[in-house]
Amino acid sequence: ASGWSGARGVDRGVIVNVWSPTETADYIRCPVYRRLTRAWKPRDQVWTPNKALGIAIGEGLSAYWNGDLTVVAETVMSLTMAREYEENEKWSLEALQHLALKGYRAACTKAEITGVVLGVDQPTGRGRPDLVYRHPSLGLVVLDGKVRMEGDTRYLPKYLSEYETDHQWWHYAWEAEQYYGEPVTQCEVLLTILTPRVRVERHAWPVSPARVGMWLQDTERVWEQMDREDSYRPPTHRFSSCFTKYGRCAYFTFCHDCEGDEQRASALYERVGNP
Repeated sequence: ASGWSGARGVDRGVIVNVWSPTETADYIRCPVYRRLTRAWKPRDQVWTPNKALGIAIGEGLSAYWNGDLTVVAETVMSLTMAREYEENEKWSLEALQHLALKGYRAACTKAEITGVVLGVDQPTGRGRPDLVYRHPSLGLVVLDGKVRMEGDTRYLPKYLSEYETDHQWWHYAWEAEQYYGEPVTQCEVLLTILTPRVRVERHAWPVSPARVGMWLQDTERVWEQMDREDSYRPPTHRFSSCFTKYGRCAYFTFCHDCEGDEQRASALYERVGNP
């Protein structure tokens, strides 16, 4: 037989430890980054609202898909923004709540579901997709929302196409099949861009057992490497990830200037957990 064999993993009893989508993605980026980001944070790190806005709008959409009244969904989102907010010189809480509300309302115009909602923010294993629903003709669909604080709409096709091979969605598709007992046929992203003007796009792509199998075969090897490094082997550096399209890694100084010496790095980084 040719091609990939489809989702296997837990069913065949090979995977010993399934790592979460976030930890796996961080490890793929750089094993040392994955370890450091859970144990240290830069002392001069300035709070930005990007993550808080994403969480707030995500909570609002979860309430929307759960069928809550508009006032309930918007209240949930406002309270979430207040919970995630940190005092800063640039953004007031009121301004960010207003921006989140604009983004949420725009997202709702493209968040309507055709079919039956099966799970909203429901764990299916190590993953927690925003939405899983059964479309009357397509079958099982996984949807996850993303929020960008800013984005050039000229590059919107690029932003959307990058999600088609994002590890997170394929992990969700694989686990949803295990959880609900039927294959996922489509993944979707609901992308909300907040500035310079609010814009929302919903993008879908097909999922097949062969593509899930291809992803799983590669990811099993990554999980095996993570198990070995987590147990008895120190993590390896990936110099190619020290600079990305988002700029220099926040732990560049830790690795390169302090050469991994925790005592030297402690002047610039604060320990927040165990590696």
